[in-house]
Amino acid sequence: MKTQFLPRAPLVNIPMKLLYVGDISKQDAMVLYKHASTATNILEFGSGASTQVLAHTTAKITSIDTEQAWIEVARQNLKDLNLKEVDFVHWNNRHEAYKATYDVVFDDGDPSFRKQFFNEVFKSLSVGGKLLAHDTRCPSNWLYEAISDNQNEIDNV
Repeated sequence: MKTQFLPRAPLVNIPMKLLYVGDISKQDAMVLYKHASTATNILEFGSGASTQVLAHTTAKITSIDTEQAWIEVARQNLKDLNLKEVDFVHWNNRHEAYKATYDVVFDDGDPSFRKQFFNEVFKSLSVGGKLLAHDTRCPSNWLYEAISDNQNEIDNV
């Protein structure tokens, strides 16, 4: 019986240490970095540890949050860790950010706005782009509903 070898996924150069402060597991940080590492333009909903992980990439990053105070904490954490600057946008001004096209969109903001964000930003995702969602095992079915609503446009879940 011959052994069958499957093609390998492209190697991703993961930094020895992903520096971040906040509530994201090391495994989740590595998965996020892996998917974001080849992107050129990233949009995130929910500033925090994920913002810091994304700041290790070469991509331009825009981060939307519902709380101005949280944006300031995220901005300070980037500065304290000597990571690159990120364009922060308050939720009330988010539609301006939707005018760009993104290779990666990360949905990890206020749970009551996640489905709305997904549906609003879906048109800003580039063809072949990735939309990632964190903490999807929550009581709400928003992600399943959003996928169902956009099933004709989604290639892979």
